[in-house]
Amino acid sequence: MSHEDGTRIDSFLVNEVIQEKTIPNNRLPENPQMIVKNRDGQAGTALDPSQAIMGTIAFINETQSKTDMEIVVNLDSSMEILDSGGGTIRGNQIFYQEKDVEPLERRTVSYVAAAEKGGLSVHGTGVIRYQGHSAAAAKTIPLLQSKKLVIYNELTGSGKGLFGEEESIFE
Repeated sequence: MSHEDGTRIDSFLVNEVIQEKTIPNNRLPENPQMIVKNRDGQAGTALDPSQAIMGTIAFINETQSKTDMEIVVNLDSSMEILDSGGGTIRGNQIFYQEKDVEPLERRTVSYVAAAEKGGLSVHGTGVIRYQGHSAAAAKTIPLLQSKKLVIYNELTGSGKGLFGEEESIFE
């Protein structure tokens, strides 16, 4: 962390007057961040396969200079891409080229897809590449099933790294 002028913040001393300090974080906890939902749905919920699926990849330039970024969305074979949102479609992949992304600037790219009827879940990944750096986000989201209870609990950010391997058993 650093001040606006670039001076590094090494410590914070608590005193009677200042007992709490909020430090704004201009970076996404996940970079890239992948959001997948139905048109009128909410992120983090199971998907209705009879409706269009909206996908958004949010990303940020974490470097100190303006740069070009490449974003690649990979969808599993059970999904059909309906609209690439300006990206180039190759098979079940969408490629986006974002030019002149400013330092710490946040941008998004979006697409629309459809899920194959009768499937149990869909899977996708979003990858960003810039200045030799690469990072990815992945999602596996269950599809609603007729006359069945679908439970979906999504971990994101640091929780995914800490607890992603844990399993829950429902009886």
